[in-house]
Amino acid sequence: MTSPVKIVASDKSRHRLPTRRAATLSASILPLLALTIPSVAYGQTASNTATVTMPSGSFETSSANNNASDIDQIYGIIVATNDSASGINGATGATAVANAFTSDTINGVAASATNATLTLKTGTTVPTGLTFNTATGSVDVAAGTPVGSYVVNYTICETLNPTNCKDATITVDVVASSLTATPDSATGINGATGNTTALNLFGGDLVNGAAASASNATLSIATGSTLPSALTFNPATGVVGVKPGTPAGTYSFTYQICETLNPTNCKTALASITVDPSVIVATNDSASGINGATGAT
Repeated sequence: MTSPVKIVASDKSRHRLPTRRAATLSASILPLLALTIPSVAYGQTASNTATVTMPSGSFETSSANNNASDIDQIYGIIVATNDSASGINGATGATAVANAFTSDTINGVAASATNATLTLKTGTTVPTGLTFNTATGSVDVAAGTPVGSYVVNYTICETLNPTNCKDATITVDVVASSLTATPDSATGINGATGNTTALNLFGGDLVNGAAASASNATLSIATGSTLPSALTFNPATGVVGVKPGTPAGTYSFTYQICETLNPTNCKTALASITVDPSVIVATNDSASGINGATGAT
């Protein structure tokens, strides 16, 4: 009959675990140690030893394997939450649109520069138009950033244990400028002489609330419309002219104005010019004393 084996286990944790659940010990003929990690653990080292003691009078070939130790490094729990910002006007840009520390926690405490460090995730870059301050966690959008969805991949690490890290993302959605296209018209144009600057299509149009010009917008004839042959149009300046010798009438076409920063952000409007007929002055005339016998020319 085999004598029972006595197992003695000791817990030599260097720090007490913040949990009500005890470490679990199970053993066979060789000691097996299982350490139960609490749901919220703090950075520390836990050391546990199990010893097998043979009963008196038992035969043992070697006592070298009667002890087993387990040392576990318990790291702080990091929660890395994906962040986002939307509706950012790319024309003007914006500062501090999002922050990597937001909603992230270290051991249940809000992450900050005092308990965590931020870096750009290995193998990634910050998208053009955005800046990422790893010291503060802040993300900025530069003025003149085109429409799009931009993603910053970052890594947050526990300051106490720099190898304890998690990855997360910050997504920034940049939108186009507001665009206003106002119908343009001119009247009273003399068709006989014409007018080289009868109308300017930039007039009254707005890009992001500012007056439209060649610096922030582009002009073109709208798809499906044509320029009347009696008119001239310079897309670079926005000027529409009337050629000399143009018959009286109303001449119109639809034009398109697009934001330079975002060429697909466009609006259309109508341009119309009314040409008047030439002014005719009809004067009554007379002649007297004409010799009817001979006549006169």
